[in-house]
Amino acid sequence: MKCMAVYHILSSYQMNCQSTRPAPAVFHRHHPTLPMAKFCVSLWVPAVRPILTILWVFAAGGWALAAAGPDFTLVTLPDTEFYAQNAGGQFGLASTMQALGSAATPAATTTVPTGTTTATKTATHTATHTATHTATHTAVKMPAARYVIVISVDGMGSAYVKPLLQPGLANELSSFKRLQAEGCGTLNARDDADFAITLPNHTSMMTGRGVVGPAGHNWTSNIDPPPGATFESNKGTYIASAFDVTHDHGLRTGIWSGKSKFSLFHTSYGPTTGAPDLSLPDHGRDKIDYEKITANISAADLSADFTRQMTAQPFNFAFFHYRDPDAIGHAIGWSADPASPYAAALKSVDTQIGKILDWVRATPALNGQTSIILTSDHGGHGQTHGDTTNPLDYTIPFYVWGAGVAAGGDLYAINPTTRSAPAATANPPYSGPQPVRNGDAANLALSLLGLGPVPGSTIDRAQDLAVAHPH
Repeated sequence: MKCMAVYHILSSYQMNCQSTRPAPAVFHRHHPTLPMAKFCVSLWVPAVRPILTILWVFAAGGWALAAAGPDFTLVTLPDTEFYAQNAGGQFGLASTMQALGSAATPAATTTVPTGTTTATKTATHTATHTATHTATHTAVKMPAARYVIVISVDGMGSAYVKPLLQPGLANELSSFKRLQAEGCGTLNARDDADFAITLPNHTSMMTGRGVVGPAGHNWTSNIDPPPGATFESNKGTYIASAFDVTHDHGLRTGIWSGKSKFSLFHTSYGPTTGAPDLSLPDHGRDKIDYEKITANISAADLSADFTRQMTAQPFNFAFFHYRDPDAIGHAIGWSADPASPYAAALKSVDTQIGKILDWVRATPALNGQTSIILTSDHGGHGQTHGDTTNPLDYTIPFYVWGAGVAAGGDLYAINPTTRSAPAATANPPYSGPQPVRNGDAANLALSLLGLGPVPGSTIDRAQDLAVAHPH
């Protein structure tokens, strides 16, 4: 970054804060991936370190705001924002590009390339949110995609996908084969280590947490939630999600599902139940901008609504759930017979996925800017599922396609040091080497968007599930 050696000092003044709440100075910034969006940042210095200097710096590409004080350093380059926390506990914008002679290096500053966004926010909830809620505004890299669609095919076990990959079958999964050829993935992924049922696993997909334990989301029920029930009321602390992180960055979110039990996401992340957005500007507590949760809706009708809504106003993070194979599995049975009703249900969903792939490619605003993550919550055997000792129930696909994704790659080959392919009969616990899991979806999606991990998440918290070979 070339900078002219011309600094215009706008102001140099003292701030004598009498209360414990710092006096803010708010600045608005433009976000490169969100036209006309503003970033507002509150800066302050403690009363014992009263001097703050604000400067305009002319850098390549335009004017940048810079500030320096005894406890922190701030530099913002055009279309670039960095948050950091100094040693005194205050938050402010900080640059890893250069220092202006600060007395204390911000403790939470992360080195990232120019053009990324890093931010962190922390708050303690009061009456509504009794737990400490930490939402992270951290872009760890340049975003690979502007839009990410997470598709979950309910009840799609890998053992039942494999027979339908043979060419020439009436129920050949041609769209799934396209995902394999044009994207990367594995048929040897796992669902939650302790639950192979729908709602707990979809909660893991959106929160990046396992089900049980102190760090788990702890939602174990698989029926329609009681009126007013939320993830927070169940666990006693707020459970952040990919919806939170995306929404709090001013991006659009949506959910589509064919099961009424998914109303749990609406009640948990609604206008009065979602966590306060502690960043500026405040985008509100309603974390999901659009919801289409309709019991027993067909794959075709759900897909049609999705493409219609995405065409009208695209969603940066979309969670899409097909119910059809699970419904047939419970009614008639899971089957590896390519001519079975279950195979036909998989083919029906595969057809709709193919239409979405074609639509993305044919839409200039989406083509090359959209990534799709495809996985499942569980498989099944007979007319049931939930047996965490049965590979038919816990072995699922996990595929990624689109922007930033290697073509034809195997996720275990791409991630030899962070993921370990389990034996066919193994269902690994959360301790020890980890397989690819459906719970990787949340933080992978956020990573593709250039955003940091879900606060409190444990699955892919480091966002180290790579979907492209390193250069």
